[in-house]
Amino acid sequence: MPLVVAVDVGSTKDNTFEGITFIADKYGVGGQANSTTDPISGVADGTIFQTERYGEFKYEIPVTANGRYTIKLFFAEIYQTSAGLRSFSVAVEGNTVLRDIDLYSLVGHDGAYTYTVENAQVNDKKVTIEMIKGVENPTLAAFAIYSNDGQLDTTIVTPSPTKKFVGNITTGGQVRSDFIQYWNQITPENEGKWGSVEGTRDQYNWAPVDRIYQYARQNNIPVKAHTFVWGAQAPNWIHNLSAAEQREEIEEWIRDYCTRYPDTAMIDVVNEAHPNHAPANFARNAFGNDWITESFKLARKHCPNAILIYNDYNFMTWDTDAILDLIAPAVRSGYVDAVGLQAHSLYDPKVWTAAEIKAKLDLIHQRTGLPMYVSEYDIEATDDQTQLNYMKMHFPIFWEHPQVVGITLWGYIYGSTWRNGTGLIRNGQPRPAMTWLMDYIKNN
Repeated sequence: MPLVVAVDVGSTKDNTFEGITFIADKYGVGGQANSTTDPISGVADGTIFQTERYGEFKYEIPVTANGRYTIKLFFAEIYQTSAGLRSFSVAVEGNTVLRDIDLYSLVGHDGAYTYTVENAQVNDKKVTIEMIKGVENPTLAAFAIYSNDGQLDTTIVTPSPTKKFVGNITTGGQVRSDFIQYWNQITPENEGKWGSVEGTRDQYNWAPVDRIYQYARQNNIPVKAHTFVWGAQAPNWIHNLSAAEQREEIEEWIRDYCTRYPDTAMIDVVNEAHPNHAPANFARNAFGNDWITESFKLARKHCPNAILIYNDYNFMTWDTDAILDLIAPAVRSGYVDAVGLQAHSLYDPKVWTAAEIKAKLDLIHQRTGLPMYVSEYDIEATDDQTQLNYMKMHFPIFWEHPQVVGITLWGYIYGSTWRNGTGLIRNGQPRPAMTWLMDYIKNN
């Protein structure tokens, strides 16, 4: 039976096992990566068993056709050292295929274990593997998928959970020709906001967004949609509707966006819901106090392949605890896949040290258990040396943190960014912070 894809879970590089290439970890949401250098018993080459993803997580692998798929799962207990300390279940396509397994009881510590799920029926063009917590956290080392019915759908751009991207936004509503020279992820600055797309009810202006997706597809980079439900830059007409009409229009907006751009990799579903930021009061009116969760439910319904993100500012600084408390019900619902941490003003009116930002990242991940995206990162400094110093201070913290999976800067052309002095290229020449950033990414 033809191989669809094989993935070395938790690994940052491709590896070979029994003549099959297992690509670096991809298609997963949630959980954390871990590894061991211990030898693995039961196999000649245990490399793919030496890495894992643990926690509550899932994999959604896009395929070109519905039909029957065979999934081979690979496990090893690389952490626990006695029976009864870990048991978990695994579901494939919503059906529990392994229930309450205890790897140590089966193969001991550092022993290889495999299980094959035959002929799983796929009806939504994605193979879904869900890891379900029992005693302690689930763990998975690798998987391989086979089918006569479909192949891997490579038109769906899915960022690797272990390989970071460094992206940016459009410039003045356009994608510059030099964009791909520097960045490998793109976000619309304003073009994708609801008020820009549907300023008049039921009249869409998709053309600027179409250009972004066309560019991304041509250059094989992911798009992060920005943003679905936000109190600012929403269409004015939404505020004058009844609650029932608002519910209908919010779902219609999300549905139509997802239908037009099914390959959207990531979505800022709800933006700045903190009461003192820019909460979408029209959504609260439509859905009640659970409006954040309900917005994510709609996004999951219509954008099943996208990573769904809650995005806010002062997340890493002043308002960390308040935002975490606010989104806790939505996070518990399971519809939030990741959090977006806006990174404006990490130095004004207070300079937040690298250690302080690292501690915030640790806290946010501890409280949510979710991957993190550093979003809207910029450094407002007209002085080159000041900008360089702050870039050196904070960027390595983002890059080196294991739960930060992507970083999106907010503009790069001096004089054409949201905030004064944040541009990284001035008069056609890279500023020192830009030169340092490109060198750092290349060498790390």
